[in-house]
Amino acid sequence: MRTMFIAITLLLMVAPLHAQDDVIAPLGEIYTVGEHEMHLYCTGVNQGNPTVILEAGVAGYTLNWFELQPRLAEHTRVCSYDRLGYGWSSELPDEFDMQQAVDNLRGLLDAAQIAPPYIFVPHSFGGPVTRAYHAQYPEHTVGIILMDTVPLQMAEEVPFYEEALRAQLDSIRIFATMARIRAATSDEPVFPPPPEEVPTYIAEAFASQVLEREFLETSISEALFITSGLPQLNLPDSFGNIPLVVMSHGVANESAFMGAPMNSEQAAKAEAVWQRMQAELTGLSPQGRLVIAEGSGHSIQLDNPELVVQAVLEMMNQP
Repeated sequence: MRTMFIAITLLLMVAPLHAQDDVIAPLGEIYTVGEHEMHLYCTGVNQGNPTVILEAGVAGYTLNWFELQPRLAEHTRVCSYDRLGYGWSSELPDEFDMQQAVDNLRGLLDAAQIAPPYIFVPHSFGGPVTRAYHAQYPEHTVGIILMDTVPLQMAEEVPFYEEALRAQLDSIRIFATMARIRAATSDEPVFPPPPEEVPTYIAEAFASQVLEREFLETSISEALFITSGLPQLNLPDSFGNIPLVVMSHGVANESAFMGAPMNSEQAAKAEAVWQRMQAELTGLSPQGRLVIAEGSGHSIQLDNPELVVQAVLEMMNQP
């Protein structure tokens, strides 16, 4: 199952979790941003092209880009990072705050001397983060690929989503607690081995981080922000005249929507709203176009990374 909780579902369902005392080294570099430490992972070479910035969804961070980032790095410099509360970055000090997320990203890129221009490739909840960043720094962005991203008014358009989401989060809390106990008291893997396509290092790093309490609480805080915070954001309804690709998944989950279990009728209604709103997102730019990721679920960066690479290359080659 690939949902907005790709980190939780992938990690908790396939990573071989043990009680681990070893500290896994970060993929990239750690930078001081204000009072926090943040992890940034940049690969590829800047050859005059814009730097691609990957913005993960809820429960997502640098490790979620293991399929896409190496492919993009063959063509340009590409950077992923961990928002506060995830991976190798500091703990989230309070509830998720969009302005703080924007300030942290700006501070991190400054600290690492990753100068604009940027092409942003956000996934899911990363879409609103990118929109908020662009609203404050429109001159930094030369293209955006919204990859199955959450529309600001999605929770209002799908009124039964919040109740289903809260039920899902309660289940995840219980499941994670039980998994932590088993991981701490047993030498046996909590879950089956990961699929062959998941590199060993990625699986080990996931296993060392996903059961941390701060990871779970950050994921919950961001998920709840979709229902409480996104509808309240006052963001521009235009990116200006920049290249924009809106990618929407081609495979729906018939018993869930964005990670929240639903009956088939609710899931079908939510799916119809989602696809309509994805098409509407193309209106953020006169150059906006919609791409349906056939054969892909919500996590297009895992299911069809080459489709994303193609969109980035076409964007870089536009005159």
